[in-house]
Amino acid sequence: MQSDKTFTDWLDDQIRQLEEQLKTQTSDTKTVKTEPKPATRPIAPKPQPDPVNHPARYTSGGIEVIDFIEAKGLNYNLGNVVKYVSRCGKKDDALEDLKKAAWYLDREIKTREKAQ
Repeated sequence: MQSDKTFTDWLDDQIRQLEEQLKTQTSDTKTVKTEPKPATRPIAPKPQPDPVNHPARYTSGGIEVIDFIEAKGLNYNLGNVVKYVSRCGKKDDALEDLKKAAWYLDREIKTREKAQ
């Protein structure tokens, strides 16, 4: 058992020496205490408006008007009906938008009547 005590004594000596070295190192260097910064969640940058490729008047509602028009396979006249109705009051005068939509709808109706 003597050998265990010797090892334990040796280990204690090693620990004391390391503690002394640590004390010496910390006294030689200046330590500055800083307050921990609160955790913050990064804020995503607000998307910049893109009036050419993605005008706000055509992107409200979660889907762009052009994507809807293309997904439905609408022709020029019907696409314009959807466009003017969806942007109604967001760009120009709401009544003007509805009149434009009606004009394209009337044109589509006449085209289809001629085809019958």
